[in-house]
Amino acid sequence: MVDKGELGANAILAVSIAACKAGAAEKEVPLYKHIADLSGRTDMILHVPAFCLISGGKHAENTMAIQVVINLSESLYMLLHYLLSAESSSI
Repeated sequence: MVDKGELGANAILAVSIAACKAGAAEKEVPLYKHIADLSGRTDMILHVPAFCLISGGKHAENTMAIQVVINLSESLYMLLHYLLSAESSSI
């Protein structure tokens, strides 16, 4: 294992991302497929995007009684799922 104690988190992250992108380019696959291959996963799972609409609660700078309101874009999720299904069936 390499000792990364002298390196900063930003440097480690930048090199890791560059190496991952280079690996995907070498295999001529999208980055998400390369990462799935590295992790050993065969199924592709797209996470539903979540957007914070309202923040409140004890740690906010307001006096709202609720903590957070989040919007989950199910329609966007279904569209992306459909597009990826169509892509994989045409290969």
